[in-house]
Amino acid sequence: MKKVKYYLSFFFEIVLQKVESQQSGTLTISLHKGELKLSTEKVIYSFGKNYSSFKYAFKKIKIEKLPIKNVLILGAGLGSIIQLLETNTNVENIIAVDNDEIIIKAAKQYLESDLLKKTTWTNQDAFQFMGQNEKTFDLILFDVFIHEITPSIFMSESFLFLLKNSLSTNGILVFSKMDTNYKLRTENETFSLQFASIFPKNEEYNFSGNRILVAHKN
Repeated sequence: MKKVKYYLSFFFEIVLQKVESQQSGTLTISLHKGELKLSTEKVIYSFGKNYSSFKYAFKKIKIEKLPIKNVLILGAGLGSIIQLLETNTNVENIIAVDNDEIIIKAAKQYLESDLLKKTTWTNQDAFQFMGQNEKTFDLILFDVFIHEITPSIFMSESFLFLLKNSLSTNGILVFSKMDTNYKLRTENETFSLQFASIFPKNEEYNFSGNRILVAHKN
């Protein structure tokens, strides 16, 4: 039956479960084009190896060649980013943080990845986690949304400095924002300037309705 659903998903989306979340409202977990998908009525939170924004960013930064051992994911979803990290054989430890217990529960139930044995799941607000964090990471991946909105606290100077201070010497930060309408694009223009003031060595990509900011600590 599992294989049948897999093949059928290339023809139409198969809903596996609908769950109610206090943070995100109705969440749909489905199988689509052979990949797990987590979505609301407005946005896609995860889409397996088809999660286009990070797939594109990882291609640009050549993720498979980076000397990354310790990884932090803020906004874990169903673990699309974990699956996309499978191309890097250097990864030793992943901390996946999500404020939504429902999403973490679903990820543990549905996600299949060789990196799961190296992953620690943390149910906590990303800002609170960073405020308490004392570790450094070779790669930090930020993917926190409430529908299409990035809460303002995560665009603050204080949060960006928390991220910077948690990067290892040659660490890299990948910060994803939605960029689908005039309001968000205007917000992103302002945010990009602040981001660049804290991370002078940076690049920016626009892909599939996302603005992806990549920062190098050094």
